[in-house]
Amino acid sequence: MPLGIYHNPDIWFVPQTSAIPSKDYLLFDKPIAEKKIDTIAIAVYRDGLFTFDFSEWPNDAEDIAKRSAKQVEIMNTYLLCLYGAIATRGLWRNDSRQQIPIMRVDHSNIFAADDKSFASTNLSSDLLHIVTRRKDISALGFGLGGWNVSEQGIGIAFEVFSRLWQEADDRKFTFADLLLGAHVAHFNLRFAESLGIAWLISETLLDEMWRKYLERNRRRNGQKFITANEKNNRLKRLTSSDFSASVKIETLSLLD
Repeated sequence: MPLGIYHNPDIWFVPQTSAIPSKDYLLFDKPIAEKKIDTIAIAVYRDGLFTFDFSEWPNDAEDIAKRSAKQVEIMNTYLLCLYGAIATRGLWRNDSRQQIPIMRVDHSNIFAADDKSFASTNLSSDLLHIVTRRKDISALGFGLGGWNVSEQGIGIAFEVFSRLWQEADDRKFTFADLLLGAHVAHFNLRFAESLGIAWLISETLLDEMWRKYLERNRRRNGQKFITANEKNNRLKRLTSSDFSASVKIETLSLLD
């Protein structure tokens, strides 16, 4: 069963960012872009509806809660790829605000998208007003408010997401989810929260770079350089709190 999310704040995908959608563009029953990446199928609709089909995802003995959390991370990773494409290539337009509209998926704004009419009565109040708005505008066919986003960004996001999917690091979706959380917090003026999340990501990646640096220098010129035995506490010292983030950054910055 596909999982659906409506983008909130409202966005509308148009052929060009300068275009004002007419009634011809308001055909919501079919996606304007689809992509299957490994076992996940993603579809994007004109009015900012995204569906993610995980039905072919390996159904192992993984904890249901962990599986659900991973699905949310994957959704947010695609949105992050989309926002990156929109921001770097100027694929959006709005006259009143300078920030790109962003959102973060959580379990409160996900719904079952198996009903193609999207007329489910068990949606949250936020989703119900979006569905109602969708039907009203589809019937009236007048110019749309909110943000107009170029369709080009969808394809670029698919490409970036596909490359990211091939990365071996299992934490990639977790990092992307956290990064989007930092952006959303900043967008909503929660600056302390945004800074905290961003620093968590930065320090985690810094520790990983430091660990790899120490691993590469276990031996130099054929001789043991860093050891972990009881008589040599150098490795323990290099990974202790004595080597703060600032010290690690300064040390790594001196490397070729």
